[in-house]
Amino acid sequence: MQLSSALAAVAALALFPEATVAAGAKCRVDLKHGQAVVSSFEVLAGSRKTVKEEGFSWTCSTERDTCNAVNCILPKGLTAVGVQISSGKPKDRAAEESAARQAAAPKVVA
Repeated sequence: MQLSSALAAVAALALFPEATVAAGAKCRVDLKHGQAVVSSFEVLAGSRKTVKEEGFSWTCSTERDTCNAVNCILPKGLTAVGVQISSGKPKDRAAEESAARQAAAPKVVA
C-alpha cells in the first residue's frame, strides 16, 4: 500500500511540477494564535528549526517539496503554517530530460 502511494506521489509531481518547491527555496513558518502571528522563522525547504521565545519554545520542520510545516512541537492552542517565500534555484526539466535521452541512446561509432 505504501509503495502505491509513493508511486502516485511521484506521478503527481511529474504531471504538476509547478506544485513543488525548487531546490534552495526559502520557507517561512508562522506560529499562530487564531489569525495573529505570535512567532515565526525562515529556513531552507526541508529544514528543521527550534525557536526560543520568552516563556516558551517551539520547533517545526518544513517539507522539502511544499514548505508545509510538519513534525511540529508547539505550545497548546497554537498552530504552525509554512509558506514559500523565495523560489530558490529552478530546475531545468527540459535539459534534464534531454541529457537522460542522450545517455540512454545507443552510441554510434563511424
